[in-house]
Amino acid sequence: TGSTKVIDLDAIAHKILLPPSLHAWNFPYNFINSYGPILSTFGKNGDTNILNNDGTINRTKLGGIIFSDPEKRRKLNKLTHPKIRTIMILEVRYMLHFTLHFILKNINILIKLLPKILLSTFLGSVLIIDIPLLFESHLQFMFSSIYVISLEPEEQLKRLKNRNKELKEKECKERIESQMKLTKKLSLGERHKKQ
Repeated sequence: TGSTKVIDLDAIAHKILLPPSLHAWNFPYNFINSYGPILSTFGKNGDTNILNNDGTINRTKLGGIIFSDPEKRRKLNKLTHPKIRTIMILEVRYMLHFTLHFILKNINILIKLLPKILLSTFLGSVLIIDIPLLFESHLQFMFSSIYVISLEPEEQLKRLKNRNKELKEKECKERIESQMKLTKKLSLGERHKKQ
């Protein structure tokens, strides 16, 4: 049977905010980092320092700055989105390279099994790229199928409050309202799933 590979752009976004010295050994893209540019741009906002005591970026403080000001959000997106896209492309390239390497290494065996392998593995393989801001970033042209997973607004607010307990309800609503309206996303997607 085929395989499934998932590339989570939100997880990548978290990693590129880390100071390069804190990157996990399993994050091969330490050289693609937004930590320095974000500190230069948002490090001080009046009296608000966006760093935690350990030198990491306090995502709640940064969110407080960018979700209340669309221009600052655009600045942050310009600092992060190109790097996130680069990592996504490198991940896809790596997956394709790994697949090609496997084929070439096992070519003699594969020739005998080729019809079966084509049907079960290559046609059955799926690459899922989870992109929270797909439409806002205008990346839909890169994909053959787009699935939109949606929540009722009340459930979306509840999950955001549970995940970010330090945020007030007003801040949670600001974050949700800063995104493209769900009805618009549903109209742009090909398939929809409600959770």
